[in-house]
Amino acid sequence: MPTYEAALAVALKSEPGTTFAYGGIALQVFGAVLARKLAPRALTPQAYLRERVLEPIGAHVASWRTLKDGTQPLPTGAFVAAAQWAAYGRFVLEQRGRFAECFEGSAANARYGLGWWLSPLASEPDLAYASGSGGQAMYLVPSRGAVVVKFGKGASYAHDAFLRRLL
Repeated sequence: MPTYEAALAVALKSEPGTTFAYGGIALQVFGAVLARKLAPRALTPQAYLRERVLEPIGAHVASWRTLKDGTQPLPTGAFVAAAQWAAYGRFVLEQRGRFAECFEGSAANARYGLGWWLSPLASEPDLAYASGSGGQAMYLVPSRGAVVVKFGKGASYAHDAFLRRLL
């Protein structure tokens, strides 16, 4: 994961909204912008996230990865227990209406919302999931009121096969 400054220096390969590129650069750019915005308040993006989102819903990050420049990345940077990730999933499920735009695909990729993969299963059109490094995944199925957290061993995982067995 590049530092904030390195992420800001990455050149655009195509016009925003025209091509889908999966990866952490966009979140690192967001982190850099947020860090600059929060600097006058002496807050980091992680402290802001902890105070404004995680603590109010009872979720806690065990630790954050630290990059060589001392910053902590937003993508692939948080280490959480399954129960903590499930608490975040319940919050998102309860507030899904407020975050509706996050669960809509774009013209560049109809299967990806803002930070969430959209359902690969026709039988579960409202399903969404987020996956982390090392085979972790969190699945939300609002029509069933379900939040499922899965911790696996591999970084590559067949989500649709798991979901077919689960649902």
